[in-house]
Amino acid sequence: MINTRTEDENKNEPIFEIKNNILIGKELKYPEKCNNIGEIVFEIFKSKPDFIGQIEAACGRRATYKEMLEKSVKCATWLRKKGIKPGDTVAVCCSSYFDDYVPFLACLYIGAPCAIEYQNLPARSFRHFLSTTRPKLIFLHNSDIKTFTTAQKELNINVRKVVFDEWSGEEESFNEILSTSTTSEVEKFRCEQIVNPKALALLLGTSGSTGLPKMAELSHLSLKTLIDPAYIDYALNLSTCMCAASMRWIIYFLSFFIAVRGNLTRIIAEDKREITYYYNIIKKYRVELYFADSSQMKEMYKFGLIENFQGTDLKCILFGGSPISRDIHRMLIDQLPRINIFQAYGSTDAANIISAQKRGCKPGSCGYVRPGTKIKITCRETGCALGPNKEGEICIMSPAQLNGYFNNLEATSKAIDSEGTCREEIKSG
Repeated sequence: MINTRTEDENKNEPIFEIKNNILIGKELKYPEKCNNIGEIVFEIFKSKPDFIGQIEAACGRRATYKEMLEKSVKCATWLRKKGIKPGDTVAVCCSSYFDDYVPFLACLYIGAPCAIEYQNLPARSFRHFLSTTRPKLIFLHNSDIKTFTTAQKELNINVRKVVFDEWSGEEESFNEILSTSTTSEVEKFRCEQIVNPKALALLLGTSGSTGLPKMAELSHLSLKTLIDPAYIDYALNLSTCMCAASMRWIIYFLSFFIAVRGNLTRIIAEDKREITYYYNIIKKYRVELYFADSSQMKEMYKFGLIENFQGTDLKCILFGGSPISRDIHRMLIDQLPRINIFQAYGSTDAANIISAQKRGCKPGSCGYVRPGTKIKITCRETGCALGPNKEGEICIMSPAQLNGYFNNLEATSKAIDSEGTCREEIKSG
């Protein structure tokens, strides 16, 4: 259900407007003039060098913005030296990893699209990923070398490899490439000027629930939308956050950019773990904002762990990914009254959360339309916009939404109509 009350009951301010059965979120302001999202992050890191940007949950290792900037700039400098140019695709295959942001930001800095996939992919999925994205270079873990080599030979392509781990083979190691840049090169580094805000920045796979994943084309404008100040409302006056997903999912990037814009220290944890694992980290590192999967909320209820979270420093849990019953949601709210527990709806195609709850929303709903987003629910037969409490196809229009599916015109034409509206299925109410 999408909430159709147009005002914020706490502020008595309009959250969105409704025109012709279309829900229209607040207009985004975009305070930075530059189109390169990497340059925006670069300047934020540069302005607060001593801020602790992230902490590794397993060992307590920390990284300041100065360290994060130096690593990502060194990586970008090395990529340029190796001939990677704006528009050349660079791939990254990893799960949650302390330095996963480094090649991603490096690509943004120099205008090279970054294609993301999991670590330890099955051979069929690896072949599909490589054949679709055709990267010039790939960052991966040594556990993927054998599968990658086989896929590369079958596709008859030649992709340069950089291994994250310490590695005695002939591939270049991540630490080695970072050591090749001089202090002078780092100090003189400048980001690539991006003229077209819709220039490709990120290739991110869809869920693959109906077949092999399609690669959604997300632009610099898509990611610039995620770092807009309008999206840090859940992070205001908070200091720590954690995301229970790897960079294979759009929520990772939303949480990353919210943390950067809102000055939150990210706690880096493993992905796809049980709720007790995340609870212990939340408790130890005094996490205040938790980006969770719906399955973890269900586990919290199923295993009787709700009351455990009463003794944490959590201020807000933002969750989504799959439906959760009203009863479970209501129980979580009733037993954890001090914590804002908000459900959100988003997708890779939308490249964002398009609706999310605020205080006062009904349990089970997906809240209000988010800033910069237009939503309409249409009749599948006629295409006409429907009113509240009707079932149909969700159509969205947002500056964050995908440009299309990479190297897949047929899928793109089915997902985006002639007006630029992106189609998905959901119920309104």
